[in-house]
Amino acid sequence: MRSWTCNAALLAASLGAADEGNVITWGPLSLSRDNALQNMEEVHKFIQGIYYSRAPEATFREIWEDVTEGLAFLENLALGSTPALCFAIGMELYHWFYFRWKDGAVPRAEVDESAQMRAAVLLRCGLKSAGCFESIEDAAQQPPEAQIRGFMERGCHIFWQQLVMIEAEIGSELARRGDVRPAAWMLRNASEHFSQMMRHPYFARFPWQRPHDMNYNHEMFPSPGPVWPSKMLPIESWLEEHFTTFRGELDALLQHAGLFDALHEAERNAEGQDHARDTDWTVLELADTREEEPWKLAACSQLPRTCELLQRRPEFQCDHAAAYINRMRPGAWIKPHMGGPPRLVAHLGHLGDKEVT
Repeated sequence: MRSWTCNAALLAASLGAADEGNVITWGPLSLSRDNALQNMEEVHKFIQGIYYSRAPEATFREIWEDVTEGLAFLENLALGSTPALCFAIGMELYHWFYFRWKDGAVPRAEVDESAQMRAAVLLRCGLKSAGCFESIEDAAQQPPEAQIRGFMERGCHIFWQQLVMIEAEIGSELARRGDVRPAAWMLRNASEHFSQMMRHPYFARFPWQRPHDMNYNHEMFPSPGPVWPSKMLPIESWLEEHFTTFRGELDALLQHAGLFDALHEAERNAEGQDHARDTDWTVLELADTREEEPWKLAACSQLPRTCELLQRRPEFQCDHAAAYINRMRPGAWIKPHMGGPPRLVAHLGHLGDKEVT
């Protein structure tokens, strides 16, 4: 089980950020002036711990206001004197502020386009600071292998796609609302940054024609697109073969009111504010082979045959596999994302609702 509970003393303490000359502090963090990737890891882990702290509602609301203020302070610092913070703050605005907050909660699925436009500015700042833009201009002066290695070491291959995704998605959202001028600006940026990105040898090998062709898995696998033919994934027919077993155990579990949610709380798998509203997307984790307890005893005791069957599969004989049962409510909105590469995902629907589209 992953523990996201923050120390009570930390929750009660001030989360004020400060620039103290030689060091930048935020709560317990001492942030670097030159290590962008280290800053990103530390800031994300810190906010993740707060988000999943299970603090009382009133306490969480106050703390989240402090988080928001701290990020705003660090954002100004990043864009002013410390670009090594740009990736960290830009990614956290994407992770935790894609949907609009109100009084410490996300009451409905409403995109916070202002936060995401700020995230895009910060990611552009990070790409510039890391030398990602310059590497395009210098590409002809280095062997392809050296170009690609340096590009990846600086995180350019990840953050550039993240920037284009945010610009394209927010541009589309603004266009849907009828906000023509800012929509055109964002979509133009997405198109220009995508074209520029595709000039680098790292991306030039992919047959991508537009931003929505981007696919992290394509960097590792010969991807046929977002949906793979069944014949390419042996587990697909196997899942269908055992549907009756999976569905039967799930039906039995759902007979116990509140049990699904209790098992979800016992093994919260945290990435970010992936969806709006909080109850719209609930994950019951059966396995995560990266963790000390790869097969979750609490969940598998309720779904023993399901876990037993999955555990025999060759796909789970590695240290980076996972199995979940997901509940999505009608009207749920999962934010645009690139996934966690290299990863292939197989879905088997169990229960449907006529209201789900």
